Amino acid sequence: MKDVKHSVEGGNILIAHAPTGIGKTVAALVPALQYAVETEKTVFFLTSKRSQHKIAIDTLRLIKEHAKLDFVTVDVTSKQSMCPRAVSIYREFYSLFNEFCKSEQKSKRCRYFMKRDEEALQRVKEEIMHVEDLCSWCASRGVCPYKAALEVAESADVLVCDYNYLFSADVAEAVLEKIKRSLDDLIVIVDEAHNLPDRIRNNLSSELRMSTVTGAARGIRHTNREVHGNLMELERIFAKLAMEASKNKRVEINVATDFLVEEMEKVLRRRIEAMSYDEFANSLREIAKDFQTSGGSKDEIVQRNVLSVADFLDGWGTREKCLRIFSLSQNDNPTLLFKLLDPSVISEPIFAKAHSTIMMSGTLCPTAMYADVLGASPDRLKGKEIILREYKSPFPAENRLIVVTKELTTKYAKRGEEMYRKVAGKIGEVAKNVKGGMAVFFPSYALLKNIAAYLPLEVKRRAIVERRG
Repeated sequence: MKDVKHSVEGGNILIAHAPTGIGKTVAALVPALQYAVETEKTVFFLTSKRSQHKIAIDTLRLIKEHAKLDFVTVDVTSKQSMCPRAVSIYREFYSLFNEFCKSEQKSKRCRYFMKRDEEALQRVKEEIMHVEDLCSWCASRGVCPYKAALEVAESADVLVCDYNYLFSADVAEAVLEKIKRSLDDLIVIVDEAHNLPDRIRNNLSSELRMSTVTGAARGIRHTNREVHGNLMELERIFAKLAMEASKNKRVEINVATDFLVEEMEKVLRRRIEAMSYDEFANSLREIAKDFQTSGGSKDEIVQRNVLSVADFLDGWGTREKCLRIFSLSQNDNPTLLFKLLDPSVISEPIFAKAHSTIMMSGTLCPTAMYADVLGASPDRLKGKEIILREYKSPFPAENRLIVVTKELTTKYAKRGEEMYRKVAGKIGEVAKNVKGGMAVFFPSYALLKNIAAYLPLEVKRRAIVERRG
């Protein structure tokens, strides 16, 4: 708590590895809140999962009750997840939802957006509400939950939100403008910060499979011949890259940043309805809007394919330094992909401008490595003190039993039915000898799924298996 107090008062950066169970959340929030209330700063408490939202809100309620601090808290998630009118595909494709939302606002067809209810806003301001409760309350009053949350956030001392509210450029710019704050007004607390590098990378990484392009083309061939032809040209670019990879006897080849844009614009200029690369991506979105959104329909499958192509084309044009690859790892379904390699290009400018940043996790070790990966090292952030802490667990060391088995591996080259059976069998043996519950962690969802299929029946009956998303 002293380190957090020193960091927020000095405008510094604290990167803390703190074992589970020692009270990281309350230790970070109390000093940050006290300073924010005194100096009219805003605490941005950033999490990657809904479950962590709940922990933060419950902690803030206890702080308000016992510390006698008077402060306003707002809990928000993504705009589309808070919308009472959003169907499933809107939650999956923000670009489609955003167009829908803007159109409904402009035409004044959204009754939730149009209505203003001071009583609803007052309750959101006075109570510390979980985002689910906030959404239910606002929807019951006929008010847009997201709009109400951001209106209250203008005067809030704490905003509990997803990483994207600060580390996704488009989202951060829009949110900060709406709540009338700049980065130097913020005390940033990043919970479970070991997840932050991958989240930033994933935000600027995407892949497009040839089967998706083919599915989109087939789905619109009878409704829009011109755009169907453009998608067929995109297929030919895939074929061209496949020939080049095969010629060089490579499974993967690097693709130049401007290659896709230039190749597409060559063919787009020759079409009857000449258009630019960006206009082509926009035309796909216009087509997608016309499809029915009833769950499970063939139209929705086509709509997903069309939107996936549009989003990928948009993302490919990013000026950030991404690795761009064409892959034949699935020979019958080639893939074009781009990946952001260095998350610090996004995070470093934010840490430089924010008043203070606290990054914490039970698995943030070594702290110096995370500081370097995220651009929060002393040589890169001049004028800010970087404090690295690795706190020890207060629990007795003898309570932590570590057992290693030598005959098991999850190496990619060794994966197969035999390995899956061995690992599942070992999990079953441990389960027999453990009193109460146990948790098993896997390096990927694919491995989890494959091993779970071979779990002993008595374990499988009791197992709760996490699914992607």
